[in-house]
Amino acid sequence: MKIIKKIFLAVVMLFAFASCMNGPIKLTGGAAPINPSQKKVLVAYFPEYSAKWRDDLELSFESRKWKVNEIDFWEVEKANLRKRNETFLIVVDKMIKEDYKSFLGGTFFSGNISVYDLRTGKKIIDYNVHTEESFDVTTRLAKALGELVRK
Repeated sequence: MKIIKKIFLAVVMLFAFASCMNGPIKLTGGAAPINPSQKKVLVAYFPEYSAKWRDDLELSFESRKWKVNEIDFWEVEKANLRKRNETFLIVVDKMIKEDYKSFLGGTFFSGNISVYDLRTGKKIIDYNVHTEESFDVTTRLAKALGELVRK
C-alpha cells in the first residue's frame, strides 16, 4: 500500500510540475507604461467557446482591478478603436478545444490571442495557445499587461 501511495504522489507531483511549465507571456512590441486609471481593456471573443474565455478573462482582470469591456468579434475591423476609452484590445481568436482534462476539471484549448495597444495601434502580444487551460492563459495575460502599470 505504501508503494501505491508513493507512485500516486509521484504522478501528482509530475502533473503539478507540468502545469507550471508555461512561462510568462512576453510583450513583443514597445508598449509605453500606463497609469492605474488607464487599466481598461476591450475584448473581442470568437463566438465558439466565448463564454468560457469571457468568464476566465473577466475573473483574471477584474480581480486585478482592470475594467473589462466587450466588442463583437466581427465588429473589430469596422470600429474606430482609437476613439475608444480603453487602452488595450484583446482578441481571443478561434480556439480549438482539446480532448485533455486537467486534474482540477479545467478545459484545454489551442489557438491564438493578440493584444493591441489602442494608443498606438501596434500589436504588443501575439500569443499562440498550445494545449493550455484558459484560466492559466488569462491570468498570465493579466500579469503581462499589469507589468505596464506605473506604481
